[in-house]
Amino acid sequence: MGNYITVILCTAALFLAMILQLAAKPKFAAKITGTFIVIAAVSGLFIYGYGFASSNDNLLIAIVRALLAVCGMFVAKVDFSVVSGTPIFQNTWAQLYFWVVHLFALYATASAAITTVGAEALLKLRMWLARWGDLNLIYGITPSSLEFGKALLAEKKCSVVYIDKSPDSSIASTITKAGCALRSDEDAVNATPKFLKSIGIRPGTRKVTLYAIGKDSVENLPYAKAFLTSLEECGINPEQTTLVIPAKEDTVVSQMQVLGDRYGYGYVTCFQESNLAARLLMQKYPPCNTIGFDTDGKADQDFECLIIGFGQIGQAVLRQLVMNGQFVGSTFRADIFAPDCQSANGYFSNSFESLLDNYSIHFHACSAHSSEMYRHLRERGYTLNYVVVCAGSDKANREIAEDFSIVLHRMGLEVPIHLCSHNGISTCLPDGTFTKPFKLYQPQVLSSAKLDQMAMVLNQHYQPDDGKTALEHWMECDYFSRQSCRASTDFVPAILRAAGKTAEEAKAGQWEFSEEMLNTLGQMEHLRWNAFHFCMGFGTMSEEEFNSRALNYKLEKEANGTSSIRISKNMARYTHACLIDWDALDELSGKESEITGKDINYKRSDIKNVLAIPELLRTCEEA
Repeated sequence: MGNYITVILCTAALFLAMILQLAAKPKFAAKITGTFIVIAAVSGLFIYGYGFASSNDNLLIAIVRALLAVCGMFVAKVDFSVVSGTPIFQNTWAQLYFWVVHLFALYATASAAITTVGAEALLKLRMWLARWGDLNLIYGITPSSLEFGKALLAEKKCSVVYIDKSPDSSIASTITKAGCALRSDEDAVNATPKFLKSIGIRPGTRKVTLYAIGKDSVENLPYAKAFLTSLEECGINPEQTTLVIPAKEDTVVSQMQVLGDRYGYGYVTCFQESNLAARLLMQKYPPCNTIGFDTDGKADQDFECLIIGFGQIGQAVLRQLVMNGQFVGSTFRADIFAPDCQSANGYFSNSFESLLDNYSIHFHACSAHSSEMYRHLRERGYTLNYVVVCAGSDKANREIAEDFSIVLHRMGLEVPIHLCSHNGISTCLPDGTFTKPFKLYQPQVLSSAKLDQMAMVLNQHYQPDDGKTALEHWMECDYFSRQSCRASTDFVPAILRAAGKTAEEAKAGQWEFSEEMLNTLGQMEHLRWNAFHFCMGFGTMSEEEFNSRALNYKLEKEANGTSSIRISKNMARYTHACLIDWDALDELSGKESEITGKDINYKRSDIKNVLAIPELLRTCEEA
């Protein structure tokens, strides 16, 4: 009786393990299935070829029967009698081998049947499995979100559940094959408390991340709000929750982030595809890598870039290039080619007037295929450092890049041509080949803890020692402060390159310079700081405004003993007195020091940021 129970229990356990394997890890199951098919086919040819050859004198008949028997293995047909009388299969281990091989064949067939015929049952099983472990909910089905869900499963142990109103059958099949679950019922699409309970979202430590990344951006925020309401009703701890959504950071964070007694998501990550693509372009292909520097940290050539297209991405790319293309001893120039660049850039020119006034930026209302464009390439190709094509679609980008590559190659130039779109970034190399696209929708990009790791560490340096983590302080940051930290850390590779140091050398403490080099690096940081503020819409504070603020500072200090007025910075009007040349900072520092009685030295602040880089890199590595 004991043997019967053992056999039954072991068989049931193995069967359940096979089913769960197909449900929880389809990629791994697919690899196993492929391996089992090969093992079963090769072994079957040996087993039945040997068996029929031993019992048939007619070689042709033996071959045909062996082939039919191997095919029969995959439809659960087993014929042990063919080999039972042979010498080899008198051995117990050989008999075990026979049955295991047939089990492999049956598993391969069953896996295909379960993932097709039993797709609905498989989805229900995955929904049951989604009640445990970290949960990732993806609202909206698009090609990008489908790829993102697959990447999430591949990167970490978690469950992925898609939510969509009316997905078609082919999409449902794709989701099943990817190893994810799908909900399209009323409770799911309305984010009711019943839906949350049905997928095991309950108070505790389980992490729940909502990616509201549907195609219709108008619906993403309302869904995130409805989901938040249900989270509060179910008593879910905000620390368990994260929201990732394509939206403007300054507006959404203030609405959705937990703050004091106001309930909200524990962590909120906002992104705009255009800004994210442009920033990733700078991180993967820093402009500083296109020029050289002398022993004093000064650039040995100017920085000149060409941008094709001036839609949202083109505008974001221009701002990022201005911020990351400022070097001592170098002048910045950008040429933008787009048929509508003059008529459709009203918002840009109005919002960033100081940017256009302070840098050499030239607009050409011509297409990338025009004779004017190719005349420009012939005339200025020899001074080009950086080319970005963001013409509106991946197909158009590739066609333009291929044509440019041919022209530049004929001129004997090796200028990489970067392609930037809402899907991601890639590069057309000088030989005409393209690098593998770096897509926006992947876990290492849509996680602020990874994309902004250095920025968070830098922000932590300015925070009080109150026991909060870098991520917690980062989540409390206002939009402008986040952007400032990001811009500063994105420029670290440029400082390292100008200093002639690697990140490893900096972390090891090899960060001492001559006075001239340190002065140059400080000036370079100031150029970057100026560019960031101009790219954020700031203008230089007038002397009249400075004097007026200084007077108000004095009056407030006399009345209260102290003053909260920052004389040189006016966030209400977006003006700053430090938006001046490096050589003029000493005079401003002295003037403000005299008014406030404080030791203000703006040059020293820029140099201090440079000197902090090794500590920043080390801390970031440990974080």
